[in-house]
Amino acid sequence: MNFLEFERIVSQKRLSRYVNASGGDTRKALTLYRYNLRISQEMFTMISCFEVAFRNAIDNELSALYGNEWLKDSISTGGFLTGSDTIKSFGIVKHTYDKLVSEGQYSHTKLLSGLEFGVWKYMFSPPQYRATGRVLLRVSRINSVLLRIFISTIHISSTNWTKSILYGIGLPTMSQYAFCRGETWCTPIILKRNI
Repeated sequence: MNFLEFERIVSQKRLSRYVNASGGDTRKALTLYRYNLRISQEMFTMISCFEVAFRNAIDNELSALYGNEWLKDSISTGGFLTGSDTIKSFGIVKHTYDKLVSEGQYSHTKLLSGLEFGVWKYMFSPPQYRATGRVLLRVSRINSVLLRIFISTIHISSTNWTKSILYGIGLPTMSQYAFCRGETWCTPIILKRNI
């Protein structure tokens, strides 16, 4: 597919930052766009894995404290999400729960996995943190290694390369590598390309 066809599909506005970054060279602009797609794919995978691990760590902690149905119980009468200061979290959990029940699909694991990342993130906001008995910092301590892995999984060895790919400023001038920092669970991601 040539550049003009691709631009018509994706939009001139979207591709303009890549064209500007490549000094008007449309071939280089498409290469930058492909780099951005690859990085986005890798980041999405890492964020998805982090979300599952984070959610499961919260579930393990609250299951030990409140039982295996803690999430359903949290929206039942007297549950820890029924207070006026946790009403948004209550609404999100209740909506997902009601949908699963109406479809005959309810299980704790389906309710757990049916909630978006925002629910888990907001479990650490003051109202939810207090409502859960102030125990969720244990999740942070237990999973500090997980956080370090998530934050440092990809190391990009050049600021110029990072700017080029993530912000569309300039072009990489040499081969660059992104790699996992010695984590055995991580398959190295090698992005080596001369433009």
